Formats: sequence, C-alpha cells, structure tokens
Amino acid sequence: MLSFFFMVGYADLFRNRFKMNRRLTWVFTFSAITLVLYLAALFNALLPAVYGICGLGAILSVYQLVRYVTKKDTFRVPDFIALGMLLYLLAFGSVLFKSPLLHYDNFTYWATIVKFLYSNDSLPTQQDAIISYYTYPVGNSMFIYFVTKIVVFSEGTMLVGQLLLTLSGLYALFGSLRDERRALPSALIFGSFALFNTFNIAIRLNNLLVDFLLPVLALAAIAGCFAYRNQFWRMSLHTLVVLGLLSIVKVSGLFFVAIALFVYLFFVVRLIRRKIIRWWNLFPALLTAGLSFLPYLLWQIHMSLNFINVSKAKHAVSFSEIDQYWQGIWMMWHKKS
Repeated sequence: MLSFFFMVGYADLFRNRFKMNRRLTWVFTFSAITLVLYLAALFNALLPAVYGICGLGAILSVYQLVRYVTKKDTFRVPDFIALGMLLYLLAFGSVLFKSPLLHYDNFTYWATIVKFLYSNDSLPTQQDAIISYYTYPVGNSMFIYFVTKIVVFSEGTMLVGQLLLTLSGLYALFGSLRDERRALPSALIFGSFALFNTFNIAIRLNNLLVDFLLPVLALAAIAGCFAYRNQFWRMSLHTLVVLGLLSIVKVSGLFFVAIALFVYLFFVVRLIRRKIIRWWNLFPALLTAGLSFLPYLLWQIHMSLNFINVSKAKHAVSFSEIDQYWQGIWMMWHKKS
C-alpha cells in the first residue's frame, strides 16, 4: 500500500492535469519513474532520486486527495475493467508475495542485480565482478529496486514489483478499445490473459525473467497509438517513455521497439494525410523514434567507459562474429551446391 501511495499521485497527475488515457497512465507512470531512476543511477545519484520520487509522489497524492475531498476533481468510481485488473493483482500478488524464486536464471542476473542495487544504491562496477551479461541492461531491475526500497527486500517483493510492471502493460491494452461499453472486446482481452498464463509454460509470473514483459511493453506502446490516434503529442510522449524503458529491459527488446515504432510512424503519417497535423510534425516524430533508443545508447556508453573487454563477455555479439557466421553459412551452401 505504501508504494501505491507514492505512485498514485503521479498517475492522477497525468490523468487529471495532462488528460492522459486512464488505462495508459499506470504503464506511463511506471516507465517514467524507471527512466528517472536509470538516469540518476548513471550519474551516481540513485538514492537521492528514490527520495525525490517518493517525496514528490507523496505531495501529489495528498494534493489530489484534497482536490477529491473539495470536489475540485471528480472521483471516478472504478468500472468493471479496473475492478477486474485489481482482482487480478490481488490474486496473483498475494501468492507471489509469499513465493520464492525458482528459476535458476534469477540468480545469474535478474535477482542478483536487484539485490546489489538494494545494498549499494548504485550500479555495479568492474571491480564488483557481478555483471557478466553485458548485453542485459537494468531497465525493469530499476523499478523492482524501487519497490523493494519502499517496502522491504525479499524474493516475494521482487516478484510483486515485476507483476506491477507487467499488469500495467496488460491494463494498457484496454486503452485501444474504441467503445469500452461493449463487454465482448473487454472479455476477449481478459480471456487473452488467461491464455497467456496457460500456455506460457517456460516464462511464468513466478520469476523475474523478462521474455514475457518485452512483448507486453511493446503492446502497451502500440495501444497508446490507438488510444491517442488523433492526439499527436500525447501519442509521441507515451511512445517515447514506454519504448525508452523497453530499450533497456533486454537487448532483444530492441526488436519490439522497432515494431512499435513502425506502428507509431504509421499513425503519424495517417494524421498527416488526414490533415490533423502538418507535414513538419514528421520531424518531432522522427526525433521521438530516435530518442526511444537513447536509454540503450546511454547504457552502451556506460559499459564502454566503466568495463573493459565488453565485446568478449558472455552474450556479447560483435559485427565481425556475425560476418563470420554468414560466411560459414555461405561456404556450407556453396559446397552442397
């Protein structure tokens, strides 16, 4: 509840002051908080950033509560979609909070990096000898670290932090609906959640692996394109923030970033053709696309400045290795022919 108190102020700010879609505010809020923590960590100011985010969040929460009490803002009663997602969170969160980490990969990177962040309030260095997967940035780990810093460090808390980020992306899918009063489309989206849990055998919610989180964040970005299809600046801001987070979850997430940006640019061209925006808006749209990769580029710069032999580390891939691979394929095909 304490972490919710710090974050609900930001969500209400984006929803009431900036008129953002209520289905998208949570994934936007979590993504923005994570990016702020990430930038602070790069400048060795991680703990002050936590205090600053919590302090400002508490002020915004109290401010918004006063506005609800004085009826300057209308409190919106949760509808069946919001209640359904809340039940989803409570059902899984109550179980995961008491669950241990099971998958061995949690202890090779994902949980290990969160524990290091929690203990040191800074990114690892070469001397710490903790990072061997140099192509794994610390995107979602920053958000999990934030939750553990507010609540308490435990395996269950880490799982709940990952669950919050995942469910915020799933909740954003409802923002793509044209008419929320129709029960069938919403029921189909809820049904897809059940299919995810049923057939996603390898990557379930009881671990910190990100292979499920990657497409969820990409879909949340795409849902923003549908929700803000006639609102260029809100669509651009949502795309930039969510894809900025996606770019530092895992290097393979860049593939999903590219897909979401293709959808985003399609909607931008659509707005230009319908004369809702001018052709010169294509330049800020291209800037949005480029800045979506900036967090990943900052991670690459950080690794090159603070770690040696990054290209020879585990999971690192160089262009020369790719070239050698294709040359081998070509020689094998040539011998057969």
